[in-house]
Amino acid sequence: MFVSAARPRFYSTSSLASLISKIVTPEGQTAFNNRAKLDSHTISNDAKVRSDKFAVGEGARPSATRAFKKGDAAVLVSMVHLDAVESPENEAESIAQPWFLMTHRSYHLRSHRGEICYPGGRIEPDELIDQAALRESFEEINLPTAGVSVWGTLPSILSRNMKNHISATVGVFKSDVLPLLTPRDSEVQSVFLVPLTDLIASRQYTTMKRSTFKYTFPLFFSPNYKLLAATPNAYINPDETVRIWGISAAVTHQALRCLLPDDVYPGSVRDATVLQL
Repeated sequence: MFVSAARPRFYSTSSLASLISKIVTPEGQTAFNNRAKLDSHTISNDAKVRSDKFAVGEGARPSATRAFKKGDAAVLVSMVHLDAVESPENEAESIAQPWFLMTHRSYHLRSHRGEICYPGGRIEPDELIDQAALRESFEEINLPTAGVSVWGTLPSILSRNMKNHISATVGVFKSDVLPLLTPRDSEVQSVFLVPLTDLIASRQYTTMKRSTFKYTFPLFFSPNYKLLAATPNAYINPDETVRIWGISAAVTHQALRCLLPDDVYPGSVRDATVLQL
């Protein structure tokens, strides 16, 4: 079952464009950290996670990111700011905004095959969340570790097996890194960018039931994505739309809650809105 978002609160296109053009800036990073701190479940400093030392208001509720076990994973939610182009091919290219780096997993994998996801993988012993996310991103798509400025780590979420946790590190990189990005192992078939405006405008919700539990997950679509690199046998969606769901959508939802104010991206299902861009 899909739940469409309600009608939006008024937010002019020009003011929205101005807001999102400033996200990948020092001021945008400060706003991100301030919103993240409003949720006491968010631990933005990975060293605190390991040492179990928290400032007032941090770690007030038990967090699964405090202790790692075999099978826990880290992913990298990274953004690159791209300016508006003179002759845009689509609506997203007509404004300056952040684009999110994502991958399409191979259909030959035993698990999570064919899924749209952020680069990442298992956390190794004695490895921090951001270290694991950066290492896996380099191994999978050649994203240079030194080229990413880490902003913080989002709350961990349960994986499909309901036993392990996935933690997302948020960071930014510069556009001069883009030519270096390419699938480096058999797990990834393509690398692409998704514009922030697509994520804001397309959010819906889907409800799934597993055993006695019922879950409501966000769902995103990107018709304006940019394909950066692909393997020779990569599958390209014929309707030219990327569908982001499951864990990747949940992580995206977490990141957007911290990157955007509530009147642009409400955090709850009940208050969800979609802006008509």
